[in-house]
Amino acid sequence: MNPELLRNSWLELTPTRLGFTAVVIALIYGTASLVPINWLQGSATLLILYVVTGLWGSRRAADAVPSELEARTWDTQRLSAISPWSMCWGKLAGATSLAWFTTALTLIGHASIGGGRWSEIAAAVAACALWQAASFWTSLLLLRVGGRRVRGHTTLAQAIGLSAVVMASAWAYPRAWYGLEFESYLFRALLAAVLALLALFGAWRAMRVELQFRNLPWGLVLSLVLIFAVQAGFDPLDRFASMPMNDFARMGLALSGGLLLAATTVLAAVAITTMLSPKDPIAIRAWIDAAKAGSGRRALELQPPFVTALIVAFIATAAGTMVADRATGFLLPSLFLLALRDAGLILALTVGARLGRGHLAALVLLGLLHGIIPLLVRALFGPGAESVFRPDISVFPVSLLVQAVIAVALAGWRFSVAGALPSRQKPAALSPV
Repeated sequence: MNPELLRNSWLELTPTRLGFTAVVIALIYGTASLVPINWLQGSATLLILYVVTGLWGSRRAADAVPSELEARTWDTQRLSAISPWSMCWGKLAGATSLAWFTTALTLIGHASIGGGRWSEIAAAVAACALWQAASFWTSLLLLRVGGRRVRGHTTLAQAIGLSAVVMASAWAYPRAWYGLEFESYLFRALLAAVLALLALFGAWRAMRVELQFRNLPWGLVLSLVLIFAVQAGFDPLDRFASMPMNDFARMGLALSGGLLLAATTVLAAVAITTMLSPKDPIAIRAWIDAAKAGSGRRALELQPPFVTALIVAFIATAAGTMVADRATGFLLPSLFLLALRDAGLILALTVGARLGRGHLAALVLLGLLHGIIPLLVRALFGPGAESVFRPDISVFPVSLLVQAVIAVALAGWRFSVAGALPSRQKPAALSPV
């Protein structure tokens, strides 16, 4: 039996908590069985699931490792003989065991009063599982970036996990997937379950790093390829096709399905990976030295995740551009330049910095570039002027190319200042005796 699961379950599933939870659920559904109109047949059960399994369970998942760090027990656990996989799922399942016990009682109570809408409830349970797994994974990534627990760590990880649930719900908008039609809630449940497994896989890889194991980049590559394959199967949304075919409608129709949607999702992953991956100058310099020395496996082990994401994004952009029609031919190159610009700016502000002001400054700067500044430019110089900061579907975006070059140059300067680039000084020659 997993010792980490037993330890966390022993702490969570105390007799008092189990008894109190069972009594509360029994009172809720016992009262509901006496009400002529069964108000718990759908919405209230969903509310219990989202509040208990989702909100509270994801918070317990996000706080599983930081609480050990605060109690000064994490270093001892890292030195134990527990494997990364056992540590990963043992902490996640153990920390959320009471939430899942409550969920099981809720489902039993819902079935006992003859409640329906099981496909919607299955989708809600899968979404809550995704919320927990994504929050746990994000919490581990934030610890790797910051090196310690910072204020708002758990809440931030929980919020990012919630964004994964919202994204999955948006992807599951009713439409065909590779020509197959699915019931809406069933497809939402399947998609959330796949993404939850993907988040658990990412958490396992992050746990390996915490326990001083090295990861090859193939895990990130396979994850991005899987997301690309899932996204490429969606048909474009009909609501864009019914709009007047201006540039906005053509862009929305192109990006709402198929390879263009898949490539755009991979491009968005570049900024997320760059923000959440460690950017230690010493590790980056070691990777560059290993690549120069021709040590292939060591270079792959040390390769920063944002480099892997950029390579996959470039390949996805090339694939999407080849199948795009002339009306949207420059859309993906524009988005790739945007992703490259954002990654360069993030690196320029965060290389060698712990989680804190640098990352906050990067988020604020990206918010300005993607939201406020284009609106101000449009208000000052008229419609169309904001295209300097946004993708174009008709002409090659020279302005975005200039911005990307400047951002990459700033990132290179930051690498040099932080000591991430190998020294160019030649070793001094030995003087003859």
